[in-house]
Amino acid sequence: GSTALIVASTAASATASATATDTATGPAPTATSDPATVAPKATATTMTPATSSTADAVPAASDEKTVADLKDATSCKVVALVGAEPHQLRNKRALWVCSIVLLVMICWFVLGSFIPFNATWVSIVGATVAMILASPKEVDENLAKVEWSALLFFAALFVLVAEVAQLRLLDLLAQVIIAAILALPDGARLPVAMLIIIWLSGILSAFINNIPYTVAMIPVISQMSADPVLHLPLKPLAWALVIGTALGGNGSLIGASSNVIVASFSTRAGYPMTFRAFLKIGLPFMVITLLIGTFYVLLVYCVIFP
Repeated sequence: GSTALIVASTAASATASATATDTATGPAPTATSDPATVAPKATATTMTPATSSTADAVPAASDEKTVADLKDATSCKVVALVGAEPHQLRNKRALWVCSIVLLVMICWFVLGSFIPFNATWVSIVGATVAMILASPKEVDENLAKVEWSALLFFAALFVLVAEVAQLRLLDLLAQVIIAAILALPDGARLPVAMLIIIWLSGILSAFINNIPYTVAMIPVISQMSADPVLHLPLKPLAWALVIGTALGGNGSLIGASSNVIVASFSTRAGYPMTFRAFLKIGLPFMVITLLIGTFYVLLVYCVIFP
């Protein structure tokens, strides 16, 4: 009812404005014209289309789809004007505190290359300090906003990979790869080894998550490099693993930690991101980038620096 009145009044106003414009821009009356005759014609011309347009607008508003679309548009405008929360900085203290803590954590991670320490405690201590200093009166609310489901998901993945390592399945995988490479001539062993590592890492990282997969594959490439018969250089194998796992994580929703976090925030905001929808875009992108990465490592380690 209210939407129909809005449509009718809007159509009437638009038609009246258009008619008035047409009348104003029409042919000017000649000097011999009678003003008393011209004025009634302009009035009749102005009023008649407005009445017919208003009558035509009311049946158009009875269309359910049109009314629903107009209701959605009207409600969005009302929310935007009245109840929407502006996207602006509301807590400068939290911004500065989190920025400083993040900078300290990055420096601490860099120093970890020279000073051995447990990086897990750096993350835990940094997150705790940032949460307490940024908003000490809202600790409970901040804990409620933590993506616990994503953290538990990653924890379960790491447990799964650790179990696979304990079962020595990764050693079996390394032996299969080494046996396949040994069957090739000497000149083809390094290119084939890099191809196997890149594409195997890319495919498995898309469905296992690239972080635990990388942790599990480091002993495999180390064993391939240390094999006395195979004796492949470690650097090309490491770059093949890095490129394969990094680009393979784009293939699916669970392939990379950032994908899971963004999907969780998107779902919370009312825009659910499904595994199938992500796969339609991510899988072709993964294949294209893996082809580029393959060309890069082959060019660098087989052509430029053989």
